[in-house]
Amino acid sequence: MCADYDVPGSGGTLCIWADCTTCCESTGGDCRCLGGETGEASLPLLLIVGLLVLGLFTVVGIFYSVLVATVVGQRIWQRHYHILAKRMLTKVSPVSFSWHKQFLFHMLFSQCYILKSSYLFIFCCTSGVCSGGRGQRGHRLVPTTPSRGPRSTAKGTWTPVGFAVTLSTVEMAAVESVQCFGRKKTAVAVAHCKRGRGLIKVNGVPIELVKPEILRLKAFEPVLLLGRQRFMGVDLRIRVRGGGKTSQIYAIRQSIAKALVAFHQKYVDEQSKKEIKDILVRYDRTLLVADPRRCEPKKFGGRGARARFQKSYR
Repeated sequence: MCADYDVPGSGGTLCIWADCTTCCESTGGDCRCLGGETGEASLPLLLIVGLLVLGLFTVVGIFYSVLVATVVGQRIWQRHYHILAKRMLTKVSPVSFSWHKQFLFHMLFSQCYILKSSYLFIFCCTSGVCSGGRGQRGHRLVPTTPSRGPRSTAKGTWTPVGFAVTLSTVEMAAVESVQCFGRKKTAVAVAHCKRGRGLIKVNGVPIELVKPEILRLKAFEPVLLLGRQRFMGVDLRIRVRGGGKTSQIYAIRQSIAKALVAFHQKYVDEQSKKEIKDILVRYDRTLLVADPRRCEPKKFGGRGARARFQKSYR
């Protein structure tokens, strides 16, 4: 793990990492070793280099923040907030206010990115993650994998000082889930069904607390028909929007029934899906099929869709 670089004023090749003897032999003895005889990296020097890079990045970030805050921020302010500045902030010029609005955001954004990059660079230098290619002058620092074991040299057995960060492929298990819709008039309920422990929530609230209370049993109908055991292995989360209270309850019950049928069809078996579907259809077909009926709109000449105003002949 010897990295050789052309460094001005170094008098030849600069060996950064361990096994400096082998590096000097490969370059004909024209090299400088930062680690001394042991071949370890010089930690203070690397920290100084890292701090210098951090300072340089910080200066560049401040310059970038000031530039963006003065040029881009001024244009945005003059375009979108010029009228507001005239009415409410007459004593604050657009340029100075763009500093207040834009400078802090760009400063924080650029500094966070720069600090992260700089600290990563310092960590790589001090821990020995980065090393150059052997025998290639001017090769850039690239991550390398650690050696499989100690290497034998002329002076004895040598163990690499640095280590490399390797990314292992993590196979995440696919989440078994389905999504179904329930509709009634203008109310739409979206049900997410996945493996779980029998949790049923509507807009973040347990289904036992759904309001109005007089229609709560309507939302419970799929559970009462199929039995609690069929819902013990799944979690249902429903979001409902639109319509009125009654329409939302009917949309909720339909989404629950359709989600359970779809889950059994996709992840359990066809027979259990057919049994559930038959039970639901036998009780009420609208548990699985949306009701297309809509309120007939009112017409002119009367108080409703069909009612007409009274007509007088005399």
